[in-house]
Amino acid sequence: MNNTRQHILFLGRADQVLRWVLQLSSGAITSLLVRSRDLATQRGLAEHRLVVGIGAGAAIGDWVSMAEAVHRAEPVTAVVGMTDTVMSEAAEIGAALGVRAQPAILVRTIHDKVALRRYLNAHGLGPVPFAEANGEADVLDFGDRYGWPVVMKPTRGSGSAGVTRVTGPDQVSDAFAFARAPHALTSGEALVEACLSGPLLGVEAFSEEGEHEIITVFEEYVAHPRPYLMTIVAPATVSSAVRRDTADLVRRVLDEIGVRDGPSHWEVIATAAGPRIVEGHLRESGDRISRLLQLTTGVDIHELWARQLLGQQVLPRLRRLRDAPVQRPAAAVQFAASEAGGELADVEGLAQVRDMPGVVDVELLVQPGMRVRPVAASADRCALLIATGDTPTAAVAAAREAAARLRFVVVPDAPAQVPVE
Repeated sequence: MNNTRQHILFLGRADQVLRWVLQLSSGAITSLLVRSRDLATQRGLAEHRLVVGIGAGAAIGDWVSMAEAVHRAEPVTAVVGMTDTVMSEAAEIGAALGVRAQPAILVRTIHDKVALRRYLNAHGLGPVPFAEANGEADVLDFGDRYGWPVVMKPTRGSGSAGVTRVTGPDQVSDAFAFARAPHALTSGEALVEACLSGPLLGVEAFSEEGEHEIITVFEEYVAHPRPYLMTIVAPATVSSAVRRDTADLVRRVLDEIGVRDGPSHWEVIATAAGPRIVEGHLRESGDRISRLLQLTTGVDIHELWARQLLGQQVLPRLRRLRDAPVQRPAAAVQFAASEAGGELADVEGLAQVRDMPGVVDVELLVQPGMRVRPVAASADRCALLIATGDTPTAAVAAAREAAARLRFVVVPDAPAQVPVE
């Protein structure tokens, strides 16, 4: 580690990594570059040396100019994008300042789903048929050629926004419009690809100077037609051979594609023909999966990320924590939502749920007085519950039972008044 004063420029919400940076180093400083509309939800603003809000319509060049101003005030040593929506900006800023950041070409390859699928197919890394969909006719042609169902999604996005499983030609028009619709978590054009069958797995990895470690392989149970109320459990319930093959594929991708440092999150479907990558992200996963990792492996990915940004070697610590005995063999997160739309008046059952065996976290995502609606997106979730167990199956059962005992009391919207003539 050199003696340069560490100045980390964060793009996007960084409260948990920020907390660790400040705890680990009294001499390090941080700054924040964020969209102005997101300032109200940021935590720890007072801890940053500089905070800069960027307008919604700002181009990447504007982000770079603001970062250069921060750099002139206090030389920046690292730039990190915390969410998919600012990864490109962080990469361009890092290149402009000549400091540590994810390379722009790597960000473009992984976060553009067409570019990633093209790369994986070209290198024999679990090939999957796909096509760019410039119009509904492209989707119909693809379905006729490869068979239905197919999957439609935006070329860039996260949180399953804009993603549809299309079972036949009659659903193409709506799915195409959904993939192309404006959304805070998506951008780009539309992609259609073969619909894969098998368990949906997630892989959390951490890289350091081109060396890669898999922290865990977890599993997601998606409930159709309400996929946003999924259950996620760590470790995955699949066989050790499937977990091994999945981890091996992710390591190969990380090597081939050139990831050097930091966390990465990969979604994989364990098909009968072997694991196939659905998408990847150069960040930790969402949906409180970091909490599942902490409970079941002892690894705090935010701590690792902070230590690495401060210039420390972290893989030895990761291996020591991951491979040590744990008190909680399995943990699961379950999301809950209101069945009705209107104003939330109360949440019943909280005290009983918190006292249930195995339940370790109950978090309300909304408060009384806020408006809720039947879940149609991740933002409509009302609560999350995390439970542990001796097995993944037991953890899932405990989390689901806890969620089922919550009751959201909603005052429905008054019906619209029809003028009487």
